[in-house]
This record gives sequence, C-alpha cells and structure tokens, in this order.
Amino acid sequence: MMVAAGCGPGSNAPPDGGPPLALEVLDPPGSQIGLHYGKTVDLRVRYHQDDAAAAPVAGATVHFAIFNDPQGSTLSSDRATTDVDGIATVTLTGGQAEAQFNVAATAVNANEADFDVSVSKFDFVEIDASLAWSTPSTLRALLYDDKACADLPPSPSLPPPSRALSKTNATSATLQFVNLLSMPYALVGRAEDDAGNLVGYGCVDIGAELVPPGSVSTVPVPLSPAVPSALGVYALTSTLAPAPSAYATVVDPWKQLGDGCPYGAAQALLDAMDVTSHRDPVGTDGCRPTSMTSLDAQLQTILTAAPTAPANQLPAIAADLLAIASTATVKSTLTVGTASASDYTAEHALVSAEFAVSAMVGKTYDLVAFGEPVIDDKDVPFVDDGMIVTIGEHNFTLGWTSLWLQAFGDLSLTMRVSGLSPPLIPSLVAAIVAPASHGGKMGCAGVDDLVCSVTTGSGSCALTTPCASALAPMAATLTAPFAATSGYDLTLAGTAMPVDSDGDLIVDGFAGGLWTGAGLAASSTFGGTRQ
Repeated sequence: MMVAAGCGPGSNAPPDGGPPLALEVLDPPGSQIGLHYGKTVDLRVRYHQDDAAAAPVAGATVHFAIFNDPQGSTLSSDRATTDVDGIATVTLTGGQAEAQFNVAATAVNANEADFDVSVSKFDFVEIDASLAWSTPSTLRALLYDDKACADLPPSPSLPPPSRALSKTNATSATLQFVNLLSMPYALVGRAEDDAGNLVGYGCVDIGAELVPPGSVSTVPVPLSPAVPSALGVYALTSTLAPAPSAYATVVDPWKQLGDGCPYGAAQALLDAMDVTSHRDPVGTDGCRPTSMTSLDAQLQTILTAAPTAPANQLPAIAADLLAIASTATVKSTLTVGTASASDYTAEHALVSAEFAVSAMVGKTYDLVAFGEPVIDDKDVPFVDDGMIVTIGEHNFTLGWTSLWLQAFGDLSLTMRVSGLSPPLIPSLVAAIVAPASHGGKMGCAGVDDLVCSVTTGSGSCALTTPCASALAPMAATLTAPFAATSGYDLTLAGTAMPVDSDGDLIVDGFAGGLWTGAGLAASSTFGGTRQ
C-alpha cells in the first residue's frame, strides 16, 4: 500500500472520549495537486468511521487550513460541513505566482488529511523515486524544496519534508511525486524496519536543470545501511579467563601441597630439608607414591593430626588459588573518537579488577592505586560496520601475578588460617609445621625428631638441612611463581555487537563481546554500556 503525507501542523491524534474516526482524501483531486494561475479545484475529503464498514459521518464540521506561503492562492472557506456521504468540500483558487504549499483538513477524533499543492504558469514536473532494500521494509521517499543533501544526514527524525510517500512491506518501490514546480530538490530515501527504526538511507540532490517544466524523471536513490554512531564513552565489564598454561606455574605447587599429592605438605617440607632416605621415588606426576610406611606418610600424619591444623586447610587453599587465577572481572572505560572522517579510534583504560573464591566471597582492586605502569592504551584501532564492532589488538601491564598474590592473601590465606602475618606465605609455612608433635617435641623440633627416628632409629641425627632451615626455602618455592613479570602481560583484541536499543542511530552499548589475546582462554567475554 502506498501512503502520501503532506506538511501540515503535524499528527492530529484522536483525543480520548470518542470513537475513532478517519479523514480520507478523495480522488479526484487526490493528494498531489497542480494548479495553474487563477484556476480552481475542489478539495474533497470523506469523514467516516475508522473500521471495516467505514460508515459516513454526516453533518460534521471539517476545518481546512493552508500551511507555508500560498503566494496569493486562497480557500473558499476555512471549514465545510459533511454531506450524507460524509464528504466535505472547499474550493482552492490558484494565485498569480509560483508556489508550493500544503492544505490540511482536520476533524474531531481523526488524523489530519493533507493536500500537497503546486501553483505555476508552467507545465508541472514529475519525479519518480526508485528505492530498493534487501529485506521487506517500509520504503519511504522524502522530497525537500528548501534543503540540500548536505543538510540531511542520516537521522531517525528529519525536518518536515515538502512531500512524503511510502510503501510498506516492500523490497522495491517507485514512488511518484507529481505536479511539482521546476526547481532544485533533495530527494531522501529511507528503509525502516517493523519497529520504525532506520536501517537504510540515501539522498540525491536534483538540480533545476534536471527537472525542466513538463519533465518526468526517474531518480534511483541508492540506500546504504544506517550505521549507529559509536562515538562516545562506554563502561566495559570483562570476564577474563586466562588459559590454564598462563597460571599453571603459580597454581601447580599449591595443588601438590593441597590434595594433588597424597602427602603434599610433608613432601614439600622433606624436599626442602633434602631428605632422601625412607621415601618413595617421585612419580611422573611429581608426587611420592602412597606407601603408608614412607617417611612422607608418617610426617603428613603429624602435620595433620589436629583437626584445626593449618595443613588440613591446604586443599581448600589450593582450590581458592585456582579460582582466583582462572577468572577476573575487569572494569574498564572505552572512549571511541574519530581518527578521520570515516574511521574511528579508541582509548581503553583499565579501572579495576575483581577476584573471587566463591559467588559470595570476592574483592575488587583499584588498578590505578595498584600502580601497574600501563593500564591505559591510546590509539586502539576500532571498526564498526553496523553489525560488528572490532577492537584492535592492544596491550597492558595488568600485573596478573601481583594481583593473584594480593587476592590470595586477602581471600584465602588470612581467611583459612588465623594469626598469619606478612609476609603471608612464610607465615603459613611456619603455621603448617607448628602443630607437628613427635617424641614429646613440637614444631620443627618434632619434625626433626621424626625424621631422625625413622632414618637412623633414634631421635638424634645430623640432618643435612634441619626443619627450621628448610622453612624459608619451602616458602620461597611457593612464593617464586608470584614474582612480578616485566613487559606486557595482557593483550586484548575483541569483537562485539553494537546495540541501538531505541533506534536513535547512537550505539547504546555492546553485547556478546569476545576477547582474544595471548594467554587468554576462549571464554573471555565483555559487554558495555554508554556513559
């Protein structure tokens, strides 16, 4: 169905309190009128019920008004009463000057009906707008006689046109503007989806020389996708999942210490003491086998004998570290600007990182206060094709290992084992050994007594490395993987869908974002909202 619209005072939506009615322009004369100097035409509208029966409304008043300068053209009256068929008529007389204007008819509980009028001493012009779009849409042509295409960029709402025609649910349409003056025009083409959002747009300037009096011109209006503008500032929330290989050196020693090896705590301490006697050989998994008579098994027993012994917390501590190292929720700010007339550039600044050991226990760290050297990368490539935004590769020094160590202490070590003091890992190692009891001796003395009694048959021997001397190397082994790294340790490149939820051609945010980068798992995601 083709619909014509003029340029009257705007929509005259039916007020509450009455049945919906309609005003319909009748043909003749139709809605596009050409009138020579001094000639007359009867403007006719039909007032009726707005339903399938369309019963006429007789004896009602319909008002008529001219909008824009008529240059001397006049109406016989500003109102008319409908006859038994619901028809109201006034006479329009052309003036003695070139003019294009509109006449609006209005009545109670009905939208206005419009006539587009041209008055000329010359023959009139016809411009046929040829539009096409890939999917069924509302194809709309807007004709301007007071603007050029440079004044009409793609926008959800444009200035009122001189004339407008449309065709619904179409992939192509030829919309005919008739009875026009010979003069310059700007012809806008639009494709709109079912929600009325602009999806395609084009504009063609038509010079007066291309539309001489009496001419009929078909003007193709190529439509390009209407791409919402991404310029602006966005708050991003990213779920970064380092690849297991990125945190294995940090997590694996603690996994072995916990429940990865059957006698993990004892094995780590005996290794640090350089004890080899009465121990099972190391397997391919790095663990000592589970022989119940081995020195590792006997030492593990005295380290874990008390239910509250810190060694009993080691499996949970190892699980906490895995949770901390395997996922981070990072807040950041993405500022999209223009690199040139057609290209974007972006600045990406990290704001905070949150680590958690459970859904209920987590902590957020201010990355500015944390002091890493590069958490703001400028001149990041940014491309938006309307369907996908692509954020080019860029780099940061997030400080993964330093953040992991901080979160590990805050969320696990101090929560699982009471009384620890900085530095926390050496304090934990000492706490693991403290409850050990053997031969009436406690702590390292008890450990040494056990080792000597098993290896020599007595409680005294010359240990290569006594327990007390082994604590620091054991703690160092566990601490070393947390050492700060040099250079960039977070590389990001991403894609996401731009979201224009209200159809105003401004990106409201990003959805379904995926980050890629060295050391990241495929499950690293992000989304964002405009600030």
